[in-house]
Amino acid sequence: MPWGGGWVAGITRLAAWGCLGVVALLSLLPSAEMVRTSLGGHVEHAMAYAGLAALMRLGYPAPGIGRLVLALVIYAGLLEYLQNFSPGRSPAVADWLASSVGVLIGSGIAQRAAGPLSAAARGTGRRNVTHRNRRSSDR
Repeated sequence: MPWGGGWVAGITRLAAWGCLGVVALLSLLPSAEMVRTSLGGHVEHAMAYAGLAALMRLGYPAPGIGRLVLALVIYAGLLEYLQNFSPGRSPAVADWLASSVGVLIGSGIAQRAAGPLSAAARGTGRRNVTHRNRRSSDR
């Protein structure tokens, strides 16, 4: 677990589930209630899902990143579909693709960061982790 588990992992998981709810809420708001940034809708989708995926990956670092990616891509598709029932909203494949790219980016960044974060929690430096890995690969 990143950071050795405990309270930090708990906070990360809580933040991940909160983010999941916020993404659903924002995805299903009626168009009259929406507020957009100057970044554009696709960038907003990618950023929201990258943050969600990163938090989920850091909170639940079990092996099998593919299941997390698949679950979040399906979640993004489901929310896009449900926009059919939100006043003034309509689903778009391009929005789903932007969300899916965000999932890939966020889970990849979190996967890359998880190792150094775990090492820091154990009090070992990057150098020690690399040394240990090198030693085990030489066997």
